[in-house]
Amino acid sequence: MSLGSPHGESHRPAFGATALSACAAVVCLALVGCNDGNVFSDQVAPILAQNCGATMCHGVGPHAVANGDTIDWDKFFFRVDSQGNVVDMGALYTVVKRVINTDEDPRFSTLLRKTLPLAYGGLGHRGGANFASPQASEYQTLLEWAASETDGGEKSPPLTDREQYFAEHVQPVLVGASCGNANCHGARTAIPYHLNAGLDGNFSRAQTKSNYVEARRMLALDSDPTLSRLIRKSLPLHDGGIVHKGTNNIFFTGLDDPRVESIVDWACLERSETTGEPCEETGPAVRGFVFVRGPLAPRDIFDLDVFQPGTEIVHVDMPEGDWDAVSREDESILTGAFGAEPTDARDPAINPAGTHMAFAARRSATEGHAIYLMDLATGEATRLTEHGGVMPGGGMRTDRDPTFGPDGHVWFVSTRAGSVADGGHLLDADLYELDPATGEVLRRTVTPHIERKPTFYTTGKVSGEVAFTALRGLIPEQAHAHPFRFPPNMAAEYHQHFGTTPIEDLFYDMRELPDGRYITTVGDLTGVWGGGQLGIVDRNIGPEINSVSAATPPSLPTYVNPLTLLDPDAATSGESRGVYRDAIALPDGRLLTAYAPEVMDLADPTAAPSFRIELLALKERVDSRGPMITARRTVVDTPQSADRDPELIVSRVPVPKSEKLAWDPDESHGLLVHQGMPFINAIVSNLPPTGDKPLRDDYRFVRVVEAQPLPPSVHAPLATSGLPNKMDADGATVSDGTFNSDGMGTTVALGPHGANRILAELPLASDDSFQARIPAGISFRLQGLNADRVAVGTMHNRWFYVFPGQKLPQGVRTNPGTVYRAQCAPCHGSQTGIAEETFGPPDVITMASITLSRFEDGNPNRPIAPPETGDATRIEVDYRTDVQPILDASCATTSCHSGDAPAAELDLGGTLTDHFSVSYEALLAPGEGSGSGRRYVDALNGSAFSSFLAEKLLGKEMGAERELPANATPHPGETDGVSPLDETDRLTLIRWMDLGATFRGDPTP
Repeated sequence: MSLGSPHGESHRPAFGATALSACAAVVCLALVGCNDGNVFSDQVAPILAQNCGATMCHGVGPHAVANGDTIDWDKFFFRVDSQGNVVDMGALYTVVKRVINTDEDPRFSTLLRKTLPLAYGGLGHRGGANFASPQASEYQTLLEWAASETDGGEKSPPLTDREQYFAEHVQPVLVGASCGNANCHGARTAIPYHLNAGLDGNFSRAQTKSNYVEARRMLALDSDPTLSRLIRKSLPLHDGGIVHKGTNNIFFTGLDDPRVESIVDWACLERSETTGEPCEETGPAVRGFVFVRGPLAPRDIFDLDVFQPGTEIVHVDMPEGDWDAVSREDESILTGAFGAEPTDARDPAINPAGTHMAFAARRSATEGHAIYLMDLATGEATRLTEHGGVMPGGGMRTDRDPTFGPDGHVWFVSTRAGSVADGGHLLDADLYELDPATGEVLRRTVTPHIERKPTFYTTGKVSGEVAFTALRGLIPEQAHAHPFRFPPNMAAEYHQHFGTTPIEDLFYDMRELPDGRYITTVGDLTGVWGGGQLGIVDRNIGPEINSVSAATPPSLPTYVNPLTLLDPDAATSGESRGVYRDAIALPDGRLLTAYAPEVMDLADPTAAPSFRIELLALKERVDSRGPMITARRTVVDTPQSADRDPELIVSRVPVPKSEKLAWDPDESHGLLVHQGMPFINAIVSNLPPTGDKPLRDDYRFVRVVEAQPLPPSVHAPLATSGLPNKMDADGATVSDGTFNSDGMGTTVALGPHGANRILAELPLASDDSFQARIPAGISFRLQGLNADRVAVGTMHNRWFYVFPGQKLPQGVRTNPGTVYRAQCAPCHGSQTGIAEETFGPPDVITMASITLSRFEDGNPNRPIAPPETGDATRIEVDYRTDVQPILDASCATTSCHSGDAPAAELDLGGTLTDHFSVSYEALLAPGEGSGSGRRYVDALNGSAFSSFLAEKLLGKEMGAERELPANATPHPGETDGVSPLDETDRLTLIRWMDLGATFRGDPTP
């Protein structure tokens, strides 16, 4: 390993072998200055030189820059000579002064805290703890010097009035409850609620400000303050607490506990300061609500081209906020002025101030929905987007599902990109952001996943993030629709929020509860009415253990199921089975939801449910199984109609705004940084927190697969006519014949995959990491390849994208395992499957980001420029122009796979058929031999590894069901009497299978 200087070996390392590669990239420890030059040079500088001056740490040798090191002088670096002596004492003094606190207790200085173990209030330090305790003589020397200094660089503004109130009344409560302990919510936790434990119960202003921000995210500022997560997580279950991994019986005694009252008072202060309104005991008053009334068509909820004339948005006025007094006399139709023809108006959303409503409306089957904004006081509506129509490539342009985000911007979903989604049977829908003041629209997601029902979360770590349901249909047998989220500034990825492990495959329209949990519709993708059961999710508990893994004990200590079905008898009792959808929370914790009480088959397009609006009261079970419904009453029930999608008119705090953009609009690419393929594969291969997660050791390359967006005119189902998102009269598709026996065929492929191409194939570094600059605005997914460049492992059923200039980190380093234990194990369980090995300290000393693909020899001062992907690296594989010529030259000869009696009854001739060609239909024919019930090619999974054709080509067993003959060799070879395939030809065929075995790889006709 390069140490950053040819003289690195001559200087005594201070941190041990693990830290040698870790400590140079950032400020390893905070250094201090001094008034008395002799004290600094004679006593402080030698300590710093000895502990920090190694050239693999903070020392910069005489030839470092000339030898290629890149030094960020704004961080803690100083020059040393070939013997490790400080070269410029004045410069060192200046550097050290930047990292000491002279306004408060000098022990708060980063310099001093970086040198100590966590147990003594130390900070995470890539070099580890320099001193065993504060009693160490060298630590005392640094402390005395820091105390003598003035004008240190670490300064924090004075506390605001609310921060001061928190410091005096709430922070002591958290300290007394031991919330900041290292393994609870302190330095060692991976749970997304982090508190700084301070030093001996004392807090700097910066520490208090940090704790203030973290704790404030746990307040119910829009609701009854006693519902705040900060309170409910620490209450006994019998007193309304919600399940806490730290148990519920050792913190607060009840709602009348003085400590609870302190938090309530703080929550009320925050609400009053934020909204200018007083804090009511049960939260802000509900002034009314709106809902959708009208017919409900039996269509896929991810099909946005559905015209439902006669639907209208109704307003219910509640001037007294009395739910018992709601009557038909309080109703008024808000969308009645759109014209004499029946209008399709739906998807209402109310802004945080409760003054305006956004909604979607269309007036005929020949135009798409547009987004409107209505002033609730005047009833005046302004159209924000255009009414679309049928697009040139087919499919209806339509805008749906508006919601209010930061700065009053309206987010919505739209099919305006004009491309089809995964599988080719539905038009894709993506998220867009609109500024009503300027009309500017920005596309915010770029995937073949269909996104629906955006909403903004305001509690916990995800405060300010947009959440939505995405249909992941890349592999039909693994199709799921569940919540994802990302911060609007793109500082983090489009990430799964919940729903990857349960047996249910639909988690739709997940909304936030006052206590930081979520209410969602739980169902299955076969339903056509958008309904199911109501589930409450506490994401911080971890993934659900599904029926497949239920027999295996969880590898997560104190595991609790994060999902609670509110009507537990509904799954087994036909008499009590009702259907729910569109649930939202009231400020007092009750739920308003659409409910149909009938016993019905959700997949039956003729069994129309008569939804009504109901109010549900909940109570927490005392056996840790979550909440249950204790009372219900009907609020609205319109005969022969479906009442649904209620939205409250109530004052809420504004959606938090991201501090700054994490992208650069002037850039053309974003940076993908992947820490390691094996751990990601281990997780996706075994998502529940059960069993072990073994690591593959055969990854050698990564393939970046790019989706090519195609319009319906190019990518349409074989089994239907017209637009790809149309079903027949019975709401089902019809097979076109035996070659399309599973009904997944499209004009692109005899399977579910679209026309993909390879953006790049990149070698993995020896630590399984890679980086690449990816063109902004494309959809891509990753395949890990073995030495034969065959995709191996579990396919990640997920598309990614990057914004211009965005850095997208992915993956977990294979070594050391502490990275996984700190970042992933609290949800996914231990990597070994042993519960006791689940938790570990956060990775602060192992250089999790210093991978061999990003830095030369792991030296953080020698960054490696990432390879740029684009036109020069793209590889297209089209069956007609790339695969068939290979088959013609080496396979479809008169003595092999052609003619009246082809070998193995496999005709590989290129004669065109009604849809594809003879060879293509033969290779993808149903039967035994390969994965997903195909004879030669696993088209469902798009996998060469599980295709018998690939095994024949390589002459080796892989994952196909059919066994090769003994002593098999690559086929065809010299002895087969035909032109043998060269490595380029074999790789072309392997790539074709791994890209989904499509007939059309090139989207042009």
